[in-house]
Order: sequence, then C-alpha cells, then structure tokens
Amino acid sequence: MSLSSVYLAEEALALPAAERETLARLLLASVAPDERTDDEIRAELKSRLA
Repeated sequence: MSLSSVYLAEEALALPAAERETLARLLLASVAPDERTDDEIRAELKSRLA
C-alpha cells in the first residue's frame, strides 16, 4: 500500500463511526461492477445535464 493510501486509511479511521460507514458505502459503490453500456451511460449523462 502506498504512503498516501496509509495516510488516507489513518484519516478515515479517525472519523466518527457514522462518517466511516458513509465513506465505506461510497467506496464500495465506487468499485461495484457497472453493467451499463457506454451508450447507456452517455444517455444518462445527457439527461442529467439537460
């Protein structure tokens, strides 16, 4: 693990439990497989920006 990762882990562990839980959910969501095609993602982004 890189030094920056160790620093981030230490900072995360210093957070209150509720904030660590929120962070954990966000991190897990960021690595979850995304079954959408590129075209589906583009269409969603276009609709959000419209």
